[in-house]
Amino acid sequence: ATMSLRSGGLSWLPAPTGVPAGGRATGLAAALERLRGRVQWQAEVSRLARWIPPAALGSGQWSAAGRAWGTLEITDTQPGLNLLLQAEGNQLSLAHAISKPPAAPREVWSEPRAAVALEVTRPHAAAGTAHDTVTIERVALESSTLAFAGRGGVNDWTTRRQVALDGTVTWNWEQLSRLASPWTHGRVRIAGTGGRPFTFRGPLGTLPE
Repeated sequence: ATMSLRSGGLSWLPAPTGVPAGGRATGLAAALERLRGRVQWQAEVSRLARWIPPAALGSGQWSAAGRAWGTLEITDTQPGLNLLLQAEGNQLSLAHAISKPPAAPREVWSEPRAAVALEVTRPHAAAGTAHDTVTIERVALESSTLAFAGRGGVNDWTTRRQVALDGTVTWNWEQLSRLASPWTHGRVRIAGTGGRPFTFRGPLGTLPE
C-alpha cells in the first residue's frame, strides 16, 4: 500500500574494461552505467512522508498527500547510454501545522496533476578516449504552480560536472505565495503569472557515492 515496484526486465552488466581512468564513473553513476532495463513504480505520498524524520522538515508539522508513479528506463542506443526518468502525480497536496500551540494542518499547496521528465545520454567510450560529456536531451516539469523545459549538457562528468542548461520557465504567483505562507503567515499574497527564458551555467556538485 506504500510503494510497489515492477520490472520490465533488468540486467546487470560486468564492469567495463579498456576505459581510460578519466572516463570511469564512480558510485551511483557507475551503477547506472551497468544497469539496463525498465522499472515501474508507484507510491502513496502520505505514507512515504511519514518516513521522513520531523527534524528534517524544520519548524511545525508538515503532511503530504496524493499518489505518484513513474518509470526508469536505461537502454543502449546508437548515440550512447540513454537514461529516461518519468514521474507523475495526482491530487498532490502539502499542509502545514504550527506545533506550538497545536493547530490543525492548513493546506498551503495543492496540485491536481504534475509531471516531471529527465532524459540524458552519455556517449559510448571510444578506444583511447574519455567519454566525459553527458547530453541533457530534455528536463521538464509540468504543473499549475511551476513549469519549465530545458536542454543542454554536462561537461567534465567525472570531475567538475559543469552544467549548461537553456530553456523556458513559467510560474503562478498565487500558488507560490501560498507555499510561502508558513513563513509569511498569509500576510503576503501575490496574483498573476509570469514566464521567461532562462540560462544556467555552473557546477552540478558531487553525486552521492
